[in-house]
Amino acid sequence: MTYAIASASPMGSTGTFVSKPSLLSRMAQRPRIVAAMIAAALLPGSAALAQASSDPFTVVETGRSYGSIQEAVNAIGAKRGTIRIAPGVYRQCAVQER
Repeated sequence: MTYAIASASPMGSTGTFVSKPSLLSRMAQRPRIVAAMIAAALLPGSAALAQASSDPFTVVETGRSYGSIQEAVNAIGAKRGTIRIAPGVYRQCAVQER
């Protein structure tokens, strides 16, 4: 936005005058600003979805994701843990040795 700028000095007033944007032009910019804010808010969510599809098995206690259920079980080791599995069909099995 541009506005009128003026200053006064002992030698007289000097200044540069630029027209103020109209109300309609300011209102026309609002949808673009709102759209940019919505897009920025959705970016973190879309990144999380992209990560979930590449590594569907997440050890809840550490937050680390793995590509196979066996890798997630191995990460837990002999301890107890929870593995969050992303939606989908997986034809895998895993063994936890104690």
